[in-house]
This record gives sequence, structure tokens and C-alpha cells, in this order.
Amino acid sequence: MSNIKTLLLAVLSGRIFAPVMQHDCQPYLDSGELEIVFPNLESQMWGIYLYRPYQTITPKRVLVVFEILERLLKMHSEQ
Repeated sequence: MSNIKTLLLAVLSGRIFAPVMQHDCQPYLDSGELEIVFPNLESQMWGIYLYRPYQTITPKRVLVVFEILERLLKMHSEQ
């Protein structure tokens, strides 16, 4: 069982309240099983990061793929 599943089980059982990413608990928010504790507190959206481990010699095809991914992610995040 993953940590988020364990955390959600504890929250759903009423033993704790915890900061959980909205996309992880959205079904429970929709059904009314969970509610947002501080609705007036603005939640910060996480950014999108593209990571490529540094290598001394990187093939051109790898650089091209990462450049394409970077452009696509920038276009998507600006919408």
C-alpha cells in the first residue's frame, strides 16, 4: 500500500486531518466524505519540472527530445 493510500485511510477514518493533494482526494471531496478544512486559504499549485541528469557527452537526439518536451510543457502550462 502506498503512503498516500495509508494517509487517506487515516483521514477517512477520522483519526487525523492532513494536507493531501486535491487530485488524490477529489473523489472523496465530490462525495462529501472529506471536506477542505481551510477553504479560504489559497493552495499553491506545484510547477512542472523536466529533469535530465547531466552527462558530459549527451547525444544530439536526446537533447532534441528534451527541447521538444520543454516546448510542449511550456505551451501546456501557459493555457
